[in-house]
Amino acid sequence: MINIIRDVPEDWELGRVYLPQEELESYGVTEDDIAAGRATDAWRALMTFQAQRARAYLKDGLELLGSLDNRSALCVSTFAGLYRATLERIEAAGFDIFDGPPHLSALTKLRIVGEGLRR
Repeated sequence: MINIIRDVPEDWELGRVYLPQEELESYGVTEDDIAAGRATDAWRALMTFQAQRARAYLKDGLELLGSLDNRSALCVSTFAGLYRATLERIEAAGFDIFDGPPHLSALTKLRIVGEGLRR
């Protein structure tokens, strides 16, 4: 979900929209809004819903870490941390992802790997 949110403009340029059409309609977001890169109130409401769903998926998925070997758990927790940080950046920008995806600094990435190693 976070990858889908992050890549809406790029996917649009490739002729794809991965957000469910019925959810776009439900929130009053049109493909014209996406094409124009408009971060409207309706867009923010839709993205808030998507972000909440993504967080729930992350939470549910991370509950399975204990069933993985250490190396696999580190990999999964690192990627989850990177995507969580990406989502936080997107949220902080008011879900305006139309000027390009947020970038995480090397320091942020190292911090996330370190957190996984301490797990």
